[in-house]
Amino acid sequence: MLHFIFERAQLSGPPKEPTREVKQAFRTGAKMMHPDLATDQTEKERRHTFMTRLNLAYEQCDLATIQTIITEFGEDPESIKGEDVGSRMIKVIRKLAQMRRRIDEISRELEALHADDYFMLMKRVEEADADGGDALADLSVTLMQQISERKITLEEWRQKQAKS
Repeated sequence: MLHFIFERAQLSGPPKEPTREVKQAFRTGAKMMHPDLATDQTEKERRHTFMTRLNLAYEQCDLATIQTIITEFGEDPESIKGEDVGSRMIKVIRKLAQMRRRIDEISRELEALHADDYFMLMKRVEEADADGGDALADLSVTLMQQISERKITLEEWRQKQAKS
């Protein structure tokens, strides 16, 4: 356990000092979801999971994540008790909302991936392959040409320096 704590401390660098807003949001979340407030073991485990996430977000002074966790806790379908029609409908509505949020998150992640240079390179390679070309070979030729041009420029600069 100490080894884990030491590694974590090394990776994260010096601890950040939480702002007043982070402290307040953490307190609000802890008051809402603390495991000691659970009425049964299942609820205690659910709350423990949320508190673990809340504690990690607090350690990182991540206000946005703390606020997201608080929202997720309040909208968690598992917090609804009862099996009557109304309770089941609320659970379904909350599950749908969770799925919509997750779809939105995945969409944002995909947009970020599609904007990445590696993705763009992969697309160029795939397009060239489809056309029977070899984009990596073309890139290699271009890079070798640029290197040769830079070598010539460097040699010209060295010759000027030697003359002066």
